[in-house]
Amino acid sequence: SLYFALGLGKLLEQRARYAPFRRTLDDFLRAPAAAPALPEGPPEASLPPLDRATNALRGVSCRHPRAVRATPADVSFEWLPGRGLLVTGENGAGKSTLVLALLGLLAPSEGAIAIDGAPLDPARGRALRRRTAYLAQSPFVEPGASVAWHLRLFANAPIDDARIDAALERAGLLRVLVEHTARASAERSGGGSGSAAGPGSRDNCRRNPS
Repeated sequence: SLYFALGLGKLLEQRARYAPFRRTLDDFLRAPAAAPALPEGPPEASLPPLDRATNALRGVSCRHPRAVRATPADVSFEWLPGRGLLVTGENGAGKSTLVLALLGLLAPSEGAIAIDGAPLDPARGRALRRRTAYLAQSPFVEPGASVAWHLRLFANAPIDDARIDAALERAGLLRVLVEHTARASAERSGGGSGSAAGPGSRDNCRRNPS
């Protein structure tokens, strides 16, 4: 169909556009010895409440293996408590790399990062990441998989259905999810009353995996 052809054309265009960046990332991930080693830190670390903490960057530069220049280069700023942060720049300017450094996933080639005056070492980085959520620019949805499957994908420990239901309830999404799945089930069955989260559902928004 025309819709499929247009979608395929857009996908191929995106793959071609981002291929150089994927190759750079692949080279970086395959050469860990070329990346700066993170300094050793204490086994456990405590952080101040993040809504009252100041993040400070001083001359932060990150140079990928075999890169001719640092991206980002010589970044200095203070991220004040209770304030949002918007990072802009051209493709390849180092925006994603800067976020990795802010989370302690990548050590800067030059400069330093501190949270309330304390260096962002590996232990503090781990503590920071436990309090951090990631919201992608383009959402990832696995066709045919449940909401529970997506939530468990990024969990570092087993999560039962009761905890997933409780989280959805707190977010105000459980009722919406049940109603949506019931409507979809009814439409597929020709108007009958379908199970809100039944095992046979193919709806991407169902709660329990089939």
